[in-house]
Amino acid sequence: MSTVVGIDVGGTHTDCVASDGSALKVAKVPTSADPTEGVVEGLELVAAALGLDLRELLASCARFVYGSTTATNMFVQHRLPKVGHLCTAGHRDSLWFRDGYKPDRWNLRAPPPWQLVPRYLRRAVGQRMNYRGEVLRPLDEEDVRAAGRLFREEGVEAVGICFLWSFLNPEHERRAQEILREELPGSPILVSSDVLPLIREWERAFCTCLSAGILVEVRGHLEGFRGRLRELGLEIEPLVMQSNGGHATIDTLLESPLSLVASGPAGGALAGVFYGDLAGSADVMTTDMGGTSFDVCVLPGKNVPITKEKRLENEPIAVPSVEVHTIGAGGGSIAWLDPGGALQVGPHSAGARPGPACYADGGEEPTLTDAYLVLGYLNADFFLAGRRRLDAALAEAAIRAKIAEPLALDLPGAARRIVEISNSQMVDAMRLLSVQRGIDPRPFTLLVGGGAGPIQSGRLARALGMRRVLVPRHPGVFCALGQMQANVTHNGVRTYTTTAEEVDLDRLSALYTEMEDSLGANLASEGIAAERIKLTRFIDARYTGQVYEVETPVPSVERLMPEHVSSIVSEFEDAHERLYHYRMDGFPAEFVSCRVEAVGLVDELRLDDLPLAGTDPSAALKGKRDVYLPAVEAFVEVDVYDGARLEYGNVVEGVAIVETEGSTLGVW
Repeated sequence: MSTVVGIDVGGTHTDCVASDGSALKVAKVPTSADPTEGVVEGLELVAAALGLDLRELLASCARFVYGSTTATNMFVQHRLPKVGHLCTAGHRDSLWFRDGYKPDRWNLRAPPPWQLVPRYLRRAVGQRMNYRGEVLRPLDEEDVRAAGRLFREEGVEAVGICFLWSFLNPEHERRAQEILREELPGSPILVSSDVLPLIREWERAFCTCLSAGILVEVRGHLEGFRGRLRELGLEIEPLVMQSNGGHATIDTLLESPLSLVASGPAGGALAGVFYGDLAGSADVMTTDMGGTSFDVCVLPGKNVPITKEKRLENEPIAVPSVEVHTIGAGGGSIAWLDPGGALQVGPHSAGARPGPACYADGGEEPTLTDAYLVLGYLNADFFLAGRRRLDAALAEAAIRAKIAEPLALDLPGAARRIVEISNSQMVDAMRLLSVQRGIDPRPFTLLVGGGAGPIQSGRLARALGMRRVLVPRHPGVFCALGQMQANVTHNGVRTYTTTAEEVDLDRLSALYTEMEDSLGANLASEGIAAERIKLTRFIDARYTGQVYEVETPVPSVERLMPEHVSSIVSEFEDAHERLYHYRMDGFPAEFVSCRVEAVGLVDELRLDDLPLAGTDPSAALKGKRDVYLPAVEAFVEVDVYDGARLEYGNVVEGVAIVETEGSTLGVW
């Protein structure tokens, strides 16, 4: 037997999925302080469900995929080690000036941006390249050594090096890296020509310093995780989820961990494609609501949207990333009153510990989960299939003391308002990626994931006029299952700025060949056979004078010819018109960066078809429960079904609740 295992470590719960080609077994456990311990606990549960012990499960693995929020949480919580920055003399404040834009330009009281590296740890050194990559001023090695001594004295744990025009000539960066490795042995020293060889100084500098800081913790975490799994019997190399929707080995990611940031939600988009295929839905919108966040992705034609302009808290993550919009709205989102007395929900979360008040683990703040319990949506005795019992009295006490009494509301009224505010936030997030981009969401299928997602999914769909909601049998492990579908993916980029009329085709062809050879070799070293490797070329094109580029496909030929350039320009103008609704025929186009996406295809996950049963769901009926229904503003007794016993073809009519091991579906 060979199995495929997917792991997704979230801020509140760790999801585990295992498939032997027919059966699909899942487990959801609380995320532990050491995430590896939670993973092992979840693996033991799915192994037992497959009739195996843990060592047998790991020994049978044909593919093991791991996703974690470790890097993302370090970023969003600003929980990074002390990082130093080495830059070109005269450019010490490029991280402060950013790209010259204010995210909230009309706010005169906008706080200053987060400083990834404080100014005293941003050290300028003598050196200079010009825009052709030619040396104007040699590297002052004593400046570099002096910076290294300062970093050592100040306890700096990682350094990011970013010199002007280094993406054209990395000579100075590499020499500075060698010197700092002598001064700071064992510390991550990363250079921008490796992390992000792109024009745009702020993005390169920020992403290089961020990668260096993340590497301090991620390196130990991933290497420790791999070592523990090997001790337990895993014989293959585990793969790790990236923000581009593909996998990579741990060794590859440790060279530049930037693609680990915002990688968690990428699995949800891939799950959308998988379930969209099963349901025959061409246009899918996915939502994934866990304990901490709510993720939205729009998949027109089941195409996974990729962006190179990902922003987290207005900071750049300038590597190809699945376009997912995330807000702080999860089951653990805390309800609170602002200084004006207005009710707010999130973005702060109670997390796994202490968790919502109803967890009885020390949490005192009311959360969305507490509101769901008060309104009857959750079964206190069946949370996580009964592995955790919820305390309704604690939930009621928290909401009454912090929300209901200050606002002079009764308990159901306060809980209802918490839910309504959370729903409004989620609908706004869904509109952002659909209506506000000219996409009509009404014909789309809403595919719902996350342990907390199905409870209000019908109301969210109704708010956008969507008529079809699809909830998988195991929505609580949505991202973990999506990760099992992902291929091994690497991206290469080189900056080459030129007009279409003046392009040096020999040089451009050589850049593509160089990237393809390098990326292909990486995939081969990761065990991907040559016939399973797919290479796709792109170029970032724009009209002369524009600030932003449009990614445009490029023919995969040994040598590009003038007719290929004409085709590229035509493709660019067509794409520009689709995006911005105008074109400038005859206006000169220019190229900025060339890119290659290298994909190592893995075997698709296949599940056995379910037999068609009758429409009668009565065999799955568990009982009845009083539930607060917004339509009548009162508690109503509704049927409660066991989702594990519902069969393909069963029809549930009217208002109902469907309970599964990892989630609760509200049908109203």
